[in-house]
Amino acid sequence: MTDEVALWKQRIMERKAKGQTIVDWCKEHNVTKGSYNYWRKQVAYAEGTANKPTAIPQPITFAKVQTTGLTRSALQITWQDVSIQLTDHQEAHLAAEVIAHLRSLC
Repeated sequence: MTDEVALWKQRIMERKAKGQTIVDWCKEHNVTKGSYNYWRKQVAYAEGTANKPTAIPQPITFAKVQTTGLTRSALQITWQDVSIQLTDHQEAHLAAEVIAHLRSLC
């Protein structure tokens, strides 16, 4: 168990001993609930009380680009229930940055 995992194990045990909710503890210690849950899982993995999930490759699908029905020059990207319409150069530049960031996460 690393020092950081041991530290979080101690923090989690102290929170439980005080009977404090996760939300209250996180507010008091300026920690996001997501960070708390991440470390709670790391402690469980280190103790062998939880199995680390294995990555399951997801198929990559590309958005279908449609230009029909648009009244001006624009790009509409639709994926599942999310749709983004880009109507000028600045929006297209921002979309390219978002796509590059998402690609780096995959």
